[in-house]
Amino acid sequence: MFEDVQYYGACGNETVAVGGTMYYPLVEDEREVLDETRYPLEVVDPGESGFMRVVPPGPGDDIGTMIVYRDGMARFESQSGRVLWLTDQERTYNWEC
Repeated sequence: MFEDVQYYGACGNETVAVGGTMYYPLVEDEREVLDETRYPLEVVDPGESGFMRVVPPGPGDDIGTMIVYRDGMARFESQSGRVLWLTDQERTYNWEC
């Protein structure tokens, strides 16, 4: 688990480097079939562990906690409660922000 991660995924194609690994947002089709029950929110041992309009981050939107799972998935939750899912598998996006 990493706390105070600075990240704001406004367009859905912004990457973030955490702990020496680059993470990529899931594309819409992947988000729709993501089984979130596979990813517990509590961390027992940290070592185990569309189209959208771009708006500036509100208070707490661009800083939060990121839980990294063994399979390369990561869950970022901003201090304002916004949840974004990412993966360490490189993605190519067909849009620009």
